[in-house]
Amino acid sequence: LARQAPASPARQAAKSGPPAPGRWKDPRFIDRNTAAQVLAQVPEDEDMSLEQTTSMLVALAGRPFGTLTPEIASSARFERLMSLAERNLREAKGDRDYSRLLQRVAGSVLRLRSKALAAERLVPAIRERVAKEINNFRPMDVCGILTMDYLADRELLKASEPVLLRKLRVFSPQLLSNITLAHAQLGHRNPRILDEIASHAIRKMDMFEPYHMVSLLESMATLHHHVPVLMEQAGRKAARNIGLYSPMENSRLVWAYATLRNNNTALFSAVAKAAQWKIDLFSPDSLGLMMWGFGTMQQTYPSLMENVARKVVVDMDDFDDRALVRILWSFARLRVFDGDLMDELAPRLIQDL
Repeated sequence: LARQAPASPARQAAKSGPPAPGRWKDPRFIDRNTAAQVLAQVPEDEDMSLEQTTSMLVALAGRPFGTLTPEIASSARFERLMSLAERNLREAKGDRDYSRLLQRVAGSVLRLRSKALAAERLVPAIRERVAKEINNFRPMDVCGILTMDYLADRELLKASEPVLLRKLRVFSPQLLSNITLAHAQLGHRNPRILDEIASHAIRKMDMFEPYHMVSLLESMATLHHHVPVLMEQAGRKAARNIGLYSPMENSRLVWAYATLRNNNTALFSAVAKAAQWKIDLFSPDSLGLMMWGFGTMQQTYPSLMENVARKVVVDMDDFDDRALVRILWSFARLRVFDGDLMDELAPRLIQDL
């Protein structure tokens, strides 16, 4: 009976092969073809739905880099696809939820941009449509859209504020971190939104991974938005689990607290102790950033300073001028003098000056 049972529709479609050129092609076949073969399915005189143009864009975005040539970008078929996609984004109507399609379109344009295939004409249409549909977006899709640097702008962030205020309570720690980062990247400071994010972050503090917590605090510091309760609880958690934080995360933590002038001595002490044992794992930039934070908050740790001086002397050639200046400034600010460090720095500074 199993041998005699008819094949499923999906298997029959797979066996039947791709349809003739010039007609709409099932996405199962698009995934196997080159960019030129995908574009060959764009009709010259027929309309396409938003679902169809989206599938085409997704298929193009998935093609290998070398197949997306300038000839493809300037072809009439590609221009036709862009025109249909732009029109559909602006005019598609109905009661259905377009949020998933918009997320796929935005992601496809992002990938096409990374492969030097211009799709800039779709950006205004995507922004316009997202602003209309933002209330239907899932939390993950809201973050996905707003963290696309080519797409997000201040107007889109403002349009998303009502839905954020309603849905922030269901955001995961990662999404809370990402949405704060989106605001920081654009320098968009809305105290009400940031206070809501901080409130939910405090409630979910135990669920935060080190990376997401550091990113959240760093974004808050970038926006110069200080929430003392958040900083206190995050600092307490970080100090307790400092061994889980990478050297770069240690540096970013110190930078965030120093930028907000939050003198969390317990956290600084924990970072300093951890840094002593991991000093060789710090990059020059992260070491300079951490020392700038300690210098700003006037936190002196002799053992750490000694290890920092030793690393700079040994790896002098790896340090750029900015990292060296930050470290030298922190030593001066903290009234710490290291003869070996100064002897090694003097020729380098004279040469660079």
